[in-house]
Amino acid sequence: MRTAPLFLLCFIVGCSSMQRRTYDVLVKNDSAKPVTIWLTKDGPAWENGWKSPEDLAIESPKMDERISGVIVPPGKTASTGQVSGEFAPSTQAILRVYLGQRLIHELLAMDRGTHDRIDVTLKPGSNSLLVTDDGSGIKVEKQAR
Repeated sequence: MRTAPLFLLCFIVGCSSMQRRTYDVLVKNDSAKPVTIWLTKDGPAWENGWKSPEDLAIESPKMDERISGVIVPPGKTASTGQVSGEFAPSTQAILRVYLGQRLIHELLAMDRGTHDRIDVTLKPGSNSLLVTDDGSGIKVEKQAR
């Protein structure tokens, strides 16, 4: 019975440290191939709209090959619009950029740091990114907006 008040206090303190953040991401694909982009986080709070491909595969191991990411054709631009979420203080919003139009099993097979995947840490507010590919892998540059 003594642990209940302590648990309640920890739960209240833990919840109060969450921050509501909003991101608006614009991605211009200046490469010769399509890119797949995926908005996620690197920590809590876990919520719909922010789940990684790995999170979705764990939740629905028999899911089909459709993905929640967005395909951006060469020369085109995509925007997330304003997307909000709850973040622990140390959690960052991440935009994953994969070279090519990918199926879910391909996304799951690509680790961070490979030449066909880049993870970009986003700042709250507007983020404008330019994707290029020089043949040795994709590059993503942050642009002024």
